[in-house]
Amino acid sequence: NALSVYVRDPRPDLYWRGLSVSPSTVTPGGTLRVNYNIRSATFTTTTNFYIRFYICTSTSTSSCTTVYNYYFTPTLSANRDYSSSFNITVPTSMTGYRYARAYIDINNNVAETNEGNNWSPTYGFTIAGADLYAHSASVSDRTLNMNQSFTFYYYQRNGGNYSFSTNYYNYFYLCASTSTAKSSCTYLTNQYITNNYSVGTQYRFSLSLRIPTGVNSNWYAGTRYIRVYSDNNNNVPEGNENNNVYNYSVTINSQPDLMFNSASTSPTAVEQGASFTLSYQLRNNGNAYFSTNFYVL
Repeated sequence: NALSVYVRDPRPDLYWRGLSVSPSTVTPGGTLRVNYNIRSATFTTTTNFYIRFYICTSTSTSSCTTVYNYYFTPTLSANRDYSSSFNITVPTSMTGYRYARAYIDINNNVAETNEGNNWSPTYGFTIAGADLYAHSASVSDRTLNMNQSFTFYYYQRNGGNYSFSTNYYNYFYLCASTSTAKSSCTYLTNQYITNNYSVGTQYRFSLSLRIPTGVNSNWYAGTRYIRVYSDNNNNVPEGNENNNVYNYSVTINSQPDLMFNSASTSPTAVEQGASFTLSYQLRNNGNAYFSTNFYVL
């Protein structure tokens, strides 16, 4: 007679019972407390393994960034929950609503009966971010001439929920349109900002700008835009990077138009080889002033 024998698979099965983080809102570079609960089904686990912790932009595993590897050394008794916690530092580059999740035994140190349940559930939390943007610019006269220097005033505000003391650069361009692309723009200058920003704080800044001139200066004539790129090099951790461009419209007059207005000699009739005085009048018939020296031949 045949005897049926049931052979039990001696391998454990590591899986998650729960995962959470605190606080619910943390600042970039701040500390996040990870609380977890795991279990070893059927058999005790004595093998050490790593738990890899991720911060994700969505619930998809493909949107995750590794931020911490936790080495797990306690013995996991069979069919008993094990709860503990550890701290991680939130990367300073991350802001906005994120999802915490983890993978148990990331290097497959433990031979398991089921490797398909090693992902933890997700847990949502917020990484507070600054929101730096320029607004309410002004100049003394919005009609400008080529090669003209003027003072440009503007406000910059932190509209986010994160205070910061990071230094940053604002870049300034003269542009033909309000498109965020820089292809229609000419670089003017930059300004280094060292102010500390609390939530809701704003400052008024000023700097001297000059309208460019050159062989093709009429490209600059007409309605143009002084563009401010707030935090051009992305030094400040922001929850919203979509409002860093601010355009301020000005009207730029066309190039000068230099012409002879009148001329006369004294005396009006002279002999060959004699000297005489030439008097003439030049007129700038254009809409732009200039201060360039030149020869009249």
